[in-house]
Amino acid sequence: MATVVLGDNAFGTIGATLASTASAITFTASHGARFPAVAAGQVLYACLLNSNNVLEEIQITTHTSGADTADVVRAIGG
Repeated sequence: MATVVLGDNAFGTIGATLASTASAITFTASHGARFPAVAAGQVLYACLLNSNNVLEEIQITTHTSGADTADVVRAIGG
């Protein structure tokens, strides 16, 4: 079981259109620095909110401190 990493009110915007099958996200420049590092064996739970106010729960499975990219598992909430 993975260790949960906590990010105190971390938020950012995504810098490019996100395909429904995407397994990685790219944040707007410098927004990735708002999120904690996530290493192997760890996850960070987050939500994506689109312009229509549709919410999607995701897991961030890899994120290097300060990086503007992250590997994710999509639609974990069903």
